[in-house]
Amino acid sequence: MVFGNRWEKDILYRKEFESLEKEMDNFTFIPVLSRENAGWEGRNGYVHAVYEEIFADKRPAKFYICGWADMLKEARQRLEAMGYDKKSIKFESYD
Repeated sequence: MVFGNRWEKDILYRKEFESLEKEMDNFTFIPVLSRENAGWEGRNGYVHAVYEEIFADKRPAKFYICGWADMLKEARQRLEAMGYDKKSIKFESYD
């Protein structure tokens, strides 16, 4: 799960996702912060670079994306450019 937020304080359900990561072998939680956060040791920037890196091998995958309309549009375009079919990309907008 690649989970983008602006600030560390905005990471919803962080403890729960971290617990799931410890309990489940097939679950990885990757929070990504788009704003500068002093002391943050995790990923920075936008989620696009992270999923492009993870799925650079073009392995079969399904993507569930939630966010603002502009982010969803960009994510769909990038995933399609990577070779993923529209049927493998599900989304929910909260604008």
